[in-house]
Amino acid sequence: MDPLRLRKDRELIIKILYEIDSTSHPLEAIIYNTFKRIKLNASRRDYISSTSEGIIANLSTIDETLSKYAISWPIEQISLIDRNILRLSIYELQNSDTNTTSIVINDAVELAKNYGSDQSGKFINGVLGSYARKTLNKT
Repeated sequence: MDPLRLRKDRELIIKILYEIDSTSHPLEAIIYNTFKRIKLNASRRDYISSTSEGIIANLSTIDETLSKYAISWPIEQISLIDRNILRLSIYELQNSDTNTTSIVINDAVELAKNYGSDQSGKFINGVLGSYARKTLNKT
């Protein structure tokens, strides 16, 4: 998959997850409305849908993992945007054969710089770097 397109898709997934966290809208409705607003080909829709659904289906496990690596930060105290960038990244690192660790972490840091606070990039990089070193034995 084209790296620029993949980054755009990750951005959409972050927005979907953010909306789930900040509203009571169901995932299916959010995805439907996203695809209604933004025209995407079938493979991109499939990737965005399946990844979003996978994250929500595994949310408690992903959040448990995040809690282990964001040691000083209870999950509910991590900003919504940072939390969802981390959720997406952990999910991808655990479930993707095609995405390399460094690309996932780099894209997460870039998303954090664009959408998070001044410290988000460093925070995301630290959490994901620690996770990758301890769990995946690679960075």
